Amino acid sequence: MKKSILVVVTLATVVTMFSCGPKSGPAEKVLSKKVYTQVVNKYEKVGDFVDGISIVRAGWDQYGAINTKGEEVIPANVYSLDEVVEGMIIARDKEYKYGAYNTKGELVVPFSYSDMTDYNLGLSRVRNSSSKYGYVDTSGKEIIAPKYDFAGYSFSEELAVVAVYQDGDYKYGYINYDGEEVIPMIYEDAKNFNEGMAAVRTKNGYGYINTDGELVTAAKYDDAEQFSEGLAVVEKDDRLLVINKEGEELYTFATNIVPEGKYHDGLILVYDTQLMKFGYYNKKGEEAIPFEYTAADGFNDGKALTAWAEDGVCVYKYINKKGKVVGTIDEDTYVYEYNDVEEVFNDCVEMVQVEAEVQALLKNIPADLKEAFSAFEVDKLISSYVQASMTKNKKMAKNLGGQLKKMIDKIEDRYGDDTADSFDELLDELLDIID
Repeated sequence: MKKSILVVVTLATVVTMFSCGPKSGPAEKVLSKKVYTQVVNKYEKVGDFVDGISIVRAGWDQYGAINTKGEEVIPANVYSLDEVVEGMIIARDKEYKYGAYNTKGELVVPFSYSDMTDYNLGLSRVRNSSSKYGYVDTSGKEIIAPKYDFAGYSFSEELAVVAVYQDGDYKYGYINYDGEEVIPMIYEDAKNFNEGMAAVRTKNGYGYINTDGELVTAAKYDDAEQFSEGLAVVEKDDRLLVINKEGEELYTFATNIVPEGKYHDGLILVYDTQLMKFGYYNKKGEEAIPFEYTAADGFNDGKALTAWAEDGVCVYKYINKKGKVVGTIDEDTYVYEYNDVEEVFNDCVEMVQVEAEVQALLKNIPADLKEAFSAFEVDKLISSYVQASMTKNKKMAKNLGGQLKKMIDKIEDRYGDDTADSFDELLDELLDIID
């Protein structure tokens, strides 16, 4: 019963914070013009507002927080402050001890822990000076005393992964909100629950258990990801395949296809290592949206965010499940609202930005070079070289770079020294962009 009450209270608190909380957004949009001028003149850095709070920096190790009136709610003398998450601000003092403030500026968790994570559903994982893990709530109370050698970042489906070190190895299991070990610590590894299933590793490999701790699929895989929409990606003998909750193997990915993330809206994001592009598969393992995206994220609510290089700039566009563009956002919106998208997407956006710079470079090349580019299909060679360089495919990049250097002689033979020199200069500019 305690567990249910805690969940209800926690969820209610989170909903209240996000539905009724103060303004969020860039400081220049939240603060009045007069207050904004005063604030930027006073501090070295003013962060975006979250739940009515902006983290400010007065000096290298002098962080504080202000409200929407520009008033300091936390004096700017704290060694380090994170952004507001669930109404809580993780802080660190000069002794490298962690604590947490609320948005009123009250230090509700004293500087006593060697580590703290952001709050999730009202709890933060903490580590004490003995390197033991537990969880504290937003009042600073230790809901689960630090006693584990490992604890998961957060609870999932009312259970958290924990582990103890014994006999030279870690043994994993699960606890509930009351700290009761409801699934014994007998596994070599364990992952978070999702859709009532969690991947665990036995001496025979990974399999899946339900919330009662019963093994419901065979433990025979080399690795296993979370279930989503009834399907999960697993690895066996260097093959990636999709199974359902009954453990049936539905289809296997080709060796050049790498799944990224999980199924959402009936589609999974996949990457073709040969084309170096993203696309989407349906639940039958069929290509639902072609491989034509340098950067793409998973679907959510019927749309997915992609990034393209277009006319020398990076553009952000939403596509629907048919691959049609249904909306766009500007770069400022992307930076502010999408800083928590999949890391692979952020990494690939950098590649799109490089592609855009290359587009801008090639857009202004002299007429004689344009003719040479068309004759030798140099633009395609450059595009492949950029992709290989950005994806750290050193062997391919070296090969393509060599081909580009050889183009200098071909261009010189057909178009003369001046055009060849122009191409050589362009290659130097290209290397500057990639580096």
